[in-house]
Amino acid sequence: MTRSVAVPLAVAVLLAAWSPSAAVDKYSVELGGQLSLSRFSNNLDLKNTFPVGLRAGFVLHPAFEVVATYDTLGTESKNRLSRNSDYSQDFLGLRAQGVFRAGEESRINPYMFAGGGVAKTTFDSGLAGASKVDDKTSFEDVGAGLRIHIWKGLHANGEFFIRHLRTLDQTASNTWFSGGVSWFIGGKK
Repeated sequence: MTRSVAVPLAVAVLLAAWSPSAAVDKYSVELGGQLSLSRFSNNLDLKNTFPVGLRAGFVLHPAFEVVATYDTLGTESKNRLSRNSDYSQDFLGLRAQGVFRAGEESRINPYMFAGGGVAKTTFDSGLAGASKVDDKTSFEDVGAGLRIHIWKGLHANGEFFIRHLRTLDQTASNTWFSGGVSWFIGGKK
């Protein structure tokens, strides 16, 4: 595990163990969706885009959750010579999330997370005679977010994170800004 993931993961676990009260009930299941803004590293020469995603989580402890994520995006090259280019990525990941809650009446709960997964990249340069390129690789995420309680089990999420990956022989650390909604089901006090 790289140091960029190990340190935030350790902080998330410590935060989860220290948190004095429950953000959501123990053993709840989270189901949700999100819309993001992905800002690509300059070396990738890609236009920024708006990925969509799904999330499903399981609350192991009121302040610790494991979340599976799926994101998909499509964009194109910034290069004028590749106007008909097509670049797409699908991400399937798992993250550990530590949630802090200041008190029982707190409706806004910050959290930290770290995780990783697999990514599939497809690039078609759009140039005559060039072939489409596919690549599968791993990625790592590290970031922070806010969970805002709206009503009963409904929560809004806002996140900022760095997604690091090496694909198509290039290394990138892309920034993501995400917003979404989640519904927490079940659980016990």
